[in-house]
Amino acid sequence: MTSQSEDTTPFAIATAARDGWQVVTPEGELDLTTAPLLDQHLVEVLPGGQTALDLSRVSFIDSTGIAVLVSVSASAREQGWRLELRDPSRHVERMISLTGVAELLGSPAG
Repeated sequence: MTSQSEDTTPFAIATAARDGWQVVTPEGELDLTTAPLLDQHLVEVLPGGQTALDLSRVSFIDSTGIAVLVSVSASAREQGWRLELRDPSRHVERMISLTGVAELLGSPAG
C-alpha cells in the first residue's frame, strides 16, 4: 500500500450557499482514491436543492472521476434534482472532451 507523497495536492470538498444554489467545490485530484468521496458527498447534498458543482479547482481527473460525474449527473436527472457543472479546469474540460461525455453531463460551460 502506498501513502500520499508530500508533493501530492490534498483533496478537499467545500460546500457553500450562493444565490439560492448549493455550490460544491472539490479541490485537488479527482481519481480512484478521491472520486468515491465526491460521489458520497454529492449523494448527500443533491436532495437539498439546486446544486452547482464547481470544477475549477480540480487539478487532475481520471476515468474514475469522469465516471462519478456521469453517474451523479444521471442520478440527478432521474430524481428530478438540479445539478449544474460549472467552470471545469482546463484539464477537466479536456478529459470531458476526449471521453465524449459532455452530452451526458449536460455540456458544462468552460
